[in-house]
Amino acid sequence: MTSPTQPPFSRPYEVAQAESVARTVKLEPTEAERMALAKEMGVVAIGALKAQLVITAAARGQFIVTGWVKGKVTQTCVVSLEPFETEVDEEVEVTFAPPEEVERLESAYAERREEDPTGLDRPEPPDAIDNGRIDLGVIAGEFLALGLDPYPRKPGVEFALPPELTPSEDEKESPFAALAKLKKGPGTE
Repeated sequence: MTSPTQPPFSRPYEVAQAESVARTVKLEPTEAERMALAKEMGVVAIGALKAQLVITAAARGQFIVTGWVKGKVTQTCVVSLEPFETEVDEEVEVTFAPPEEVERLESAYAERREEDPTGLDRPEPPDAIDNGRIDLGVIAGEFLALGLDPYPRKPGVEFALPPELTPSEDEKESPFAALAKLKKGPGTE
């Protein structure tokens, strides 16, 4: 049996600490943690990462984590392949519940999805509390990743076809003209 892989940025938080009073936690990973997180996320580097999260108790053993995540990430431009730095500023709001409550809510969610598959206004089930803990470092890393453009483009860089592949004005054709040619059949102009 293999043990689960340790996340690159982990700050487990005992939810029992927040049962009576909301708690604010500030996070900042070490350089080694930022390097490991950058490798996991597939980015060049994470120059800075800070998070401020508030853990608040809610009904039925649930906890709500709110706050923000800010970071400076070096990504590779998909057009020029040059590295460039981008800033991330993400709001955080995640609900956690005991595993048995998550299971109950997931079943109810699945039933509602079956009844109305297009209903977009229903809330998704909460995430599970793992052995009385919520990993705030993992939350910070996930929200940092959510704030990144999946197709990063360095500011000012635009995609352009090489001149030999760029059609001239004479070669440009409206989509309707192309459809008309298709309708006439092959070899007719």
